[in-house]
Amino acid sequence: IAITLGFWHLFFEIRQFIYSPLEYFATAWNYFDLCAILSSIITSILWLYNGSAPSWAITYSTLFLELKFILYFRATSFVGVYFATIIGVAQSAFSFLVLLGFILFAFAHSLHLLLRPETKVSLDYPSYSSDPNDPWNLATTYNSIASNNTIEESASLIEPPDSNTNMFMWFDSSILAVYIMLTGDSSPLSSWVLRENYPLVIIMVLFSFFTTVYLMNLFITLLGNAIDETTNKAAFLTLRAEIFTVEVETTIIRQQVSFTRVSVTRTVAAYGNDINFIEKNVNRYFSYNIVHLDNYLTDISHIRY
Repeated sequence: IAITLGFWHLFFEIRQFIYSPLEYFATAWNYFDLCAILSSIITSILWLYNGSAPSWAITYSTLFLELKFILYFRATSFVGVYFATIIGVAQSAFSFLVLLGFILFAFAHSLHLLLRPETKVSLDYPSYSSDPNDPWNLATTYNSIASNNTIEESASLIEPPDSNTNMFMWFDSSILAVYIMLTGDSSPLSSWVLRENYPLVIIMVLFSFFTTVYLMNLFITLLGNAIDETTNKAAFLTLRAEIFTVEVETTIIRQQVSFTRVSVTRTVAAYGNDINFIEKNVNRYFSYNIVHLDNYLTDISHIRY
């Protein structure tokens, strides 16, 4: 049943894509729909083929399905304003996020070059090297204390390192480590003694000030300005008209809905300050198309019976 329903919904997504490919990919909601549909289909197929599905597949399919369920409420006036704000803010801050991503990429690459081991190492077998970036040299060491209260360095226990001991060994994990550092967590660098590694201290100070302090606070300010610009009922009504258009324009009343989209867009542009007038006209356009749809379905039922 899940596979059948999934392909049924995928059929409607394909129809929307065929009708307007560029507009389909320009709409953020379609990506949520595709993720929910495809993840459900793939998980169901894996379940039928193997008798069980991987936990990660069930997790992601459940996540996308629940997000898709929440998105059904974006056309309601109760939470629709907030959905319009989310999309408007994301569009306004997209270029800044791209710039921030390139900056994180630069710091991740620099830290990868600085902290990667100079020799080939394995996490399964000790390398016995003098490389300060070797995970075996960064691992936690336990020494015993003699009866005279001195540490016996000749006898020690080493906790085997893992991939988190030196996340900068690989470039992909370096990007993840830098993202963790962006949140203010310096645990990816906790394995090194900062007093003995001044190049690392310089990069750490530059990163913490330039990104964590300056850019993140600037990002918060930009978000606040974008929220002030997009939190209004006109943005919600425009979003509602777009949703109505996308969901219905590939069906039997495509021409009427296209007229609705143009009319609503012109109404919002001309009467941006008169919210009551906009809402009245948007509802009138919706009612007009719904009546046409009801009449069409009534005629079809009369023909069938």
